[in-house]
Amino acid sequence: MKVFVYLLDLFIPLNISSEEVMNSFEKDNLKPFELVKDIVKRELGEIKKVRFYNSYTSSNGFLIEYLVDFRCGQASVKIICAEDPRKVLIDYYKAEKESFHYG
Repeated sequence: MKVFVYLLDLFIPLNISSEEVMNSFEKDNLKPFELVKDIVKRELGEIKKVRFYNSYTSSNGFLIEYLVDFRCGQASVKIICAEDPRKVLIDYYKAEKESFHYG
């Protein structure tokens, strides 16, 4: 399984294993962000705050989403472990939409 960071509508391939991501996630849900922090900092600038937002698992892979506050605002950063990261991202958005209840 390949690992990507999805940031600013780009899939950036990473040179880390999906096992490394999952093992760090099992220890602390913020730990996987440390694996991509340098890339995020390079793209967004100074990071002010990071919050775990959500995670998603399917037969196609898994995704971990963070909300990152930086100098100019807030960005969503996703770590995706999958052969086809676009498929996992689409499935995640569908699942998120289905779980949203109007009220």
